Amino acid sequence: NYLLGKFARQVLRTNHIDCVSNLYYTSVVDGLMDSLGVPAMTNSLEDIANKACSLLVIGSNLTEQHPVFGTQIRQAILRRKVKMVVASPDFYNIDEYAALALYHHPKTEAILVNGLIHIIIEKGWQDRDSIQKYPAGYKQFLESIAAYTPPLVSEITGVSQDQLYQAAEILAHHKPTAILWSIGLAHHESGKQAVQALSNLQMLLGNLEKPGGGVNPLCSQNNTQGANDMGCNPSCLPGYQSLNDPSAIEKFEMAWGMHLNNQPGLSTAQLLLHPTHSPVRALYIVGEELINTSAQAQTVRQSLSGLDFLVLQEMAVSETSRYADVLLPGVSFAEKSGTFTSTDRRIQLVRQAIQPQGQARPDWVIIADLAKRFQA
Repeated sequence: NYLLGKFARQVLRTNHIDCVSNLYYTSVVDGLMDSLGVPAMTNSLEDIANKACSLLVIGSNLTEQHPVFGTQIRQAILRRKVKMVVASPDFYNIDEYAALALYHHPKTEAILVNGLIHIIIEKGWQDRDSIQKYPAGYKQFLESIAAYTPPLVSEITGVSQDQLYQAAEILAHHKPTAILWSIGLAHHESGKQAVQALSNLQMLLGNLEKPGGGVNPLCSQNNTQGANDMGCNPSCLPGYQSLNDPSAIEKFEMAWGMHLNNQPGLSTAQLLLHPTHSPVRALYIVGEELINTSAQAQTVRQSLSGLDFLVLQEMAVSETSRYADVLLPGVSFAEKSGTFTSTDRRIQLVRQAIQPQGQARPDWVIIADLAKRFQA
């Protein structure tokens, strides 16, 4: 992933590079960057399972999407009597373990969370120490939250006022509280506002920087976190250093020995979901099946068929490979050495177990070889 970023920015001189997972997680990355500055879990899975006293699970089918962690959460509820509030438009298996389940209308998560914040402030349940530690913008925050009255929030979300008060009381009186969400919150355009509201809720309750607390997005694909950390992002260099930051640009120009383009590139959504407006005529896809993993498969097909040139680097034939002009044979995780970064930011070393078959090679070898041929 790091080499892909260098290949795009050094060789192709473009910032049009993105992870396909950001097709669903852009709202999470943007929301957390704006509110906390780091688009990742603030706590570990073990930390949450062992030390949280209450949970807010929102937009996550926890037991099916993250079965191992889901088991740990169920054990925490049964053994430590952790109080869990679940918020989702639909019923999920984890709801059976919830102290309170809120079934809200789709895409109203931000309004729901702001409604809970309104009640916490109304009841005086906010954490005074946290407010003193993070005072910036608090007055304006109070003014904006005043509009989210329980009657209005109940009408918009479909959650009763009694349930809103119950949820706010559980979260305020059983601290530390950990907030968990997954793709159900991240996949629509209002997800960014919901993520910002959740961050505000945790700052208000004093649950940031505490074991068993924090804001915790659960990635649904392997190494989603690692790819973003390494700079596979149209607006950030490795380590989430912004292209709009002159000092970051200068640092990487010195390290890489070249001038860099500081104009943010196009996102996956802009590249694939708006084919008539995209200026990109060629695409290099590494290790991803775009069509069968997208909810808008027909639009993605239209985008791929409209390209002048498509390179696919993958270990197996897929639906996307039908549109490729060139196929570069990659390898599985067992045929290469490297690291994967888990959803809670653990860097996990993987060592090569078997030799690649046929002409297949590790992805980094292919990328480096391709870069050399551009310079030849």
